[in-house]
Amino acid sequence: MSNQSYRFSGENQNVEDLARWFQLNTESIQLYRKQVLNEEIIPEQFVGMSRQEVQEYFLALLREVELSFCLSMIAAIEARFRMDYLIRATERLKDDLSRDFRDMYKEKAANISLEEMILENWKMRYPNFKGYISDYIGALKYRHWLAHGRYWNPKLGKKYDATSVYLICKNIINELPLSI
Repeated sequence: MSNQSYRFSGENQNVEDLARWFQLNTESIQLYRKQVLNEEIIPEQFVGMSRQEVQEYFLALLREVELSFCLSMIAAIEARFRMDYLIRATERLKDDLSRDFRDMYKEKAANISLEEMILENWKMRYPNFKGYISDYIGALKYRHWLAHGRYWNPKLGKKYDATSVYLICKNIINELPLSI
């Protein structure tokens, strides 16, 4: 990244790193569950639990890992879009999207809506990628539910899981001409 006019933390997450983290954690939990269920190890927390209770414990743990993965994946793409916006807005890129972003940046700087400004401009300037962006916007509703404590029953329009979220995010990275 050649951008000198805007500094990024370098802490943003990589989609493939997150996928490896998810796989490692899932496999580790499954191995641990197998060891506990086969009584190869008997940690104190499982003493007195029925086999069904142990299964339920591990299913809940796997679900939490999956939800954390989905939240991180969607947030990682949000970071990519926001970083792309800042690069396009502060460097002298000549495409129409960059010009639009420069105009927005003059007015709002970095305080800009992801969905209403950044993604809508992407859809307008790159209509052939509208499907990928719309899929991501749907996933953002899932992210909002995850990030805000999951206390309501979300109306998402579709069911999200680790695979569907990974594919949505991977398509954004592979298909869109992001500057970063």
